[in-house]
Amino acid sequence: MGELADRRTQWQDDTWIVPGGVICPVCDRIGKVYARRFGVPMAKSLIWLYHESKDSWVETQAKGSRYTLRTNQWGHMQKFGVTEAKSPDPDSKTKHSGLYRITELGRALIEERVKITEYIFTYNDERVEPHWLSTKEIEDITIRQALNRGGFDFDEIMQAAIGVCHE
Repeated sequence: MGELADRRTQWQDDTWIVPGGVICPVCDRIGKVYARRFGVPMAKSLIWLYHESKDSWVETQAKGSRYTLRTNQWGHMQKFGVTEAKSPDPDSKTKHSGLYRITELGRALIEERVKITEYIFTYNDERVEPHWLSTKEIEDITIRQALNRGGFDFDEIMQAAIGVCHE
């Protein structure tokens, strides 16, 4: 391997093991791999979207509950594959449209037909595969497990979401 390839490999390894990230010697930016957990905020927001969307796009900023607006997990949930964002109009000057909907995987998770990975990893806002240096134990979880780990009851939240979405 050449010197550049060796340095690239070392850089990639360091972004996984140095907690605060690593400063790139070329561009002076911090490079870091983030572990994103599918936990209570995402689970509760997904339940809200499940009841709100009915296969249509939802303007989360306008219709979202105080909790979903405060936690703002929409971008991260996309990386788990449970939501999708509508692309902005080509003439728009905004980066995002603010419209989201639940995917089939998200619907299956809420309906307890599938499990998803508890952790994903992102680098430069893109999902990356787990690295051999990662210390996270990765397992697949249900929506109930995601909520239970935070001390919440799935059935209770589902009933509350039905009430909020149909008021």
